[in-house]
Amino acid sequence: MSTGIVSSIRTVDSEINSSSSIAGAIQTDAAINKGNSGGPIFNAEGEVIGIAQQIKSPSGTSSGVGFAIPINTAHRALDEIRASGAVHYAWLGLTTWTMSPQFARQYNIGSARGVVVEKALGPAADAGIRGGARSVSFLGDEVALGDVVTRIAGYDIATSDDVSRVASRVKPGQRIDIDLIRNGRSMTATIIAAEKQ
Repeated sequence: MSTGIVSSIRTVDSEINSSSSIAGAIQTDAAINKGNSGGPIFNAEGEVIGIAQQIKSPSGTSSGVGFAIPINTAHRALDEIRASGAVHYAWLGLTTWTMSPQFARQYNIGSARGVVVEKALGPAADAGIRGGARSVSFLGDEVALGDVVTRIAGYDIATSDDVSRVASRVKPGQRIDIDLIRNGRSMTATIIAAEKQ
């Protein structure tokens, strides 16, 4: 058993499936070695809040930053497995970049919060959402400046992690509204979520 201090909640790329990410992953200092993935992460009340899943280690050893799947994500997956024998995840087709208020002012976005759509693929492209047709430079980053998303399915969007969190709550085939800004004008697009392959 280790202390398991939680230092962050964030979206991380899955080490198991390179095309997937884990929304709301619990970043912890708990030692995660080969063979002990699947162990519980407890809070101070003894409640299971996550399941140890992977470690990011530059050295390839057990020293590094560990990540756990949030227990609500595990519950959802378990419910789907019981109901249909498989888990189905939604794909919105959005590749985004987190916008800062300074970026919004510099490029006259019209909102201080939101995410820039760099690529709109599949469902997002079908809904008419536009990725970046031109690249702009901001504090050393090259950003493909497309539409700016401010809300998805009624949830405010301030970071790319927010996009991942909302997408994890959506089911394939579900219709969701996305509020966005294009050339300073507010508009709404409706996406039909696809199934992540």
